[in-house]
Amino acid sequence: MGRRASIKWEKSTLCRPIHNIISSDFPKYLPQPWKFSEGPSRIEWLLSYEYYRMWLEEREAWKKRMYPENTTVNIDVVKRYVLTFKNNHQPPKPVKKQPFKMKKFEGIGSKTVTKRDPSDKAMSYEKRNKQKQEAK
Repeated sequence: MGRRASIKWEKSTLCRPIHNIISSDFPKYLPQPWKFSEGPSRIEWLLSYEYYRMWLEEREAWKKRMYPENTTVNIDVVKRYVLTFKNNHQPPKPVKKQPFKMKKFEGIGSKTVTKRDPSDKAMSYEKRNKQKQEAK
């Protein structure tokens, strides 16, 4: 059996129905084309964050156009904040608890003494060795 020469590969095409239904108001609020999406892509701009800088500038311009500053709203928010969150009473302070101690450990301190007693046999052995070395 040989290969069929008549079948050739073709690029797939999208079969989406055209119905002209707009599902949201997004096209109204974003009518301008972004500068960074125009033209061929450049890897050096991607690596140097140039696309990011372009996007930030355009986003700030879009925000100013879409959401102009309204100073009266800020004043109302401050008045409402003061009125709703004002309270005249303070919460009670928590009572500080005393540390727990068992009766059999009442006379014993919390710190331990790590120094050796000078009359300890091990200490006298070291002193003798030191004296012998100094004598030599």
